[in-house]
Amino acid sequence: MNNTLMTTVSATLTAALLSFASAQPASAPHTQAAATTAPHMHSAVNTALSSNPTAFINQSSVKPRLTTLLGLVNMRFLQKNFGVVSTLQNGGGSVAVTGCRPHDCPDNGSLVIYNQKRDAFKVWLTVSGKTRAFQEKGWVTPTTLNADTKAAIQQLGY
Repeated sequence: MNNTLMTTVSATLTAALLSFASAQPASAPHTQAAATTAPHMHSAVNTALSSNPTAFINQSSVKPRLTTLLGLVNMRFLQKNFGVVSTLQNGGGSVAVTGCRPHDCPDNGSLVIYNQKRDAFKVWLTVSGKTRAFQEKGWVTPTTLNADTKAAIQQLGY
């Protein structure tokens, strides 16, 4: 390899490593240690907004957390496909909301559950019929989920 190519490769690798290293602190508030021993680093979630699922996921204390959890592309997908919405639960220490693409709910939608006691989210995101689950550190499935929420989780294959 000539010196110019080696310098370019070295600079590219260094930039990639620095980019990766600088991205790490963004997830720090959601590590297990932070969730169990440190005070929460975010605003309180307004569970009253669950009656309007779109407002619930877009509130200032939720949207940044979901964006960190899902990544920007998946968060945009979630928001775009929140055309048909419902609140499955707001009680027993949990909020569960769903949203999907109109006329295409089984193949493109999501289920968002907030565990108030653990202050943690779990999201099931279905894209083109394939479901993936994302959860914040510290997530524990609440034992108080109602029948509708449990049924929605089962329909997703979890």
